Amino acid sequence: MADSENREQLRQAYKIDDAQVEKRFIPAKEKVSLTEDGRPMRVCAYCRVSTDNDEQVSSIVLQQEHYSYLASTYKNWDLKRIYADEYIHYGEQK
Repeated sequence: MADSENREQLRQAYKIDDAQVEKRFIPAKEKVSLTEDGRPMRVCAYCRVSTDNDEQVSSIVLQQEHYSYLASTYKNWDLKRIYADEYIHYGEQK
């Protein structure tokens, strides 16, 4: 049996008749402000450069400094860690 036939059989087996399903409205939760002073937020940052160019060495440092500054600006943020990824090359370059 072909893959497309198998998929169609699965679709039919799990098909639900919309007329038999009770539909209900679930309202969205209120948006939470990330900078709201009353709610503590544990945050992490991820910094990355995508090449091994010397010019980007300062970029990763600046990214880390930016996130440190940002976290210190908001009193409710608890900066747990800054993850930094310098360029990693896998395999041969062409």
